[in-house]
Amino acid sequence: MLSDAVLAGDRLQTLGTLTMWAAILLRAPHALVSQRQRPLWLIILAAAVANSLDLEQTGYLLDRWGWDGHGMDLVRNVCGVVSAVILLEFTGSVTGDRTLRRRLRVVAASVVPAVIVLDIASPPHAAHSVGAGGTPTPSTAFWLLIVVTHLAANWVCALVCLRHLRDSGNRRLRAAVILFSSGTLFASLFWLSVLCQLAAGPSWPLSLKPFLLALHGLLTSAALTIPTVAAIRQAVTESWSCWRIWPMWRELMDACPNVALSQPRPRLLAVLSPKGKRRLLLYRQVVEIHDAMLVLHDYAPAEVHARARHLFASKSQGTDRAATALAHLLKEARRAKLAGDPPRRHAGAVSGPGCADLSEERAFLTRVACVYATASVPVSPSPAAHPAAGPHHTPTTDEPRGTHGTQGTQGGNVV
Repeated sequence: MLSDAVLAGDRLQTLGTLTMWAAILLRAPHALVSQRQRPLWLIILAAAVANSLDLEQTGYLLDRWGWDGHGMDLVRNVCGVVSAVILLEFTGSVTGDRTLRRRLRVVAASVVPAVIVLDIASPPHAAHSVGAGGTPTPSTAFWLLIVVTHLAANWVCALVCLRHLRDSGNRRLRAAVILFSSGTLFASLFWLSVLCQLAAGPSWPLSLKPFLLALHGLLTSAALTIPTVAAIRQAVTESWSCWRIWPMWRELMDACPNVALSQPRPRLLAVLSPKGKRRLLLYRQVVEIHDAMLVLHDYAPAEVHARARHLFASKSQGTDRAATALAHLLKEARRAKLAGDPPRRHAGAVSGPGCADLSEERAFLTRVACVYATASVPVSPSPAAHPAAGPHHTPTTDEPRGTHGTQGTQGGNVV
């Protein structure tokens, strides 16, 4: 039973270490050019090196290559201390306290050399051990310095994270802070167990060590990759929206070619390999659809306009009914324009649900595009309930004029 737990712990620790390396490689292009992201990336990089050297598979491999076990242990512990030192520096930079940052830099400049000096000054020894043989090697002072440094860095970081967690309203930042502080919590539990073994001797078990290190690796890796995960999610959402809006957009551009910035590319090529950022393609679709709405406004029959205005004005119907009315109106207006019907003047423009930003606009136009794809005939209103507008209408100053821009996202979907 114990052997199964040890095997499970080793596998979980290996998984946590591999996850750290995956996160490091994934975020490297951004961290190397961003001064704000670099410290966190370096913290996890140093911790990943230390955790990698702690794996049994790494030890076997280095033994076959002729590496000295003592040298590997020293590099592992130094990398761990470097990770803690960078964490202290990072915490000081977050607080903005210059005095605290200077003091932490003095500590950082002292701890790493002190660890190396204590190892060299100790009697000849092989592998580093907390006390498996009864006496810590290379020395008790060596391990106390390492343990205190890690615990101090983790606790200071946790306190700063909790303070900023209360002040932050950004969901992604809050998630990253929670994940990272949780990872430092499990690292603190590991070093507390090491401290207990230094005090109690070999009788104190370290069976939870691989599980604690694995959870530390998994949680800190997740904190590091939150921006990448968010970017991937946004790219997938925008690509799917562009794909669903594309057929309606292309048909409207065929009817109103003068509002298109350029000739639309094939659907698959445009979505999977856009010339610029995919968000710009989505923005272009929104702007050109709004401009096409302004052109097609005068081509839809008056009864279709009346029905659309009624659905838009009825808040109880919800945005799906508004999307249905708009889709049928655009379908009929496009048919009339391509058939050569003369434009008509109506008693006002139709405004859909007001959209505060591009995301809301994307969601609404996606619903419109879904209805548009299957719409075949316009919605026929009841003439008694929705009288048609008169033919002689002079546009008021409140009617939208239509230009390439973002006015449609603030005032609703203008037809």
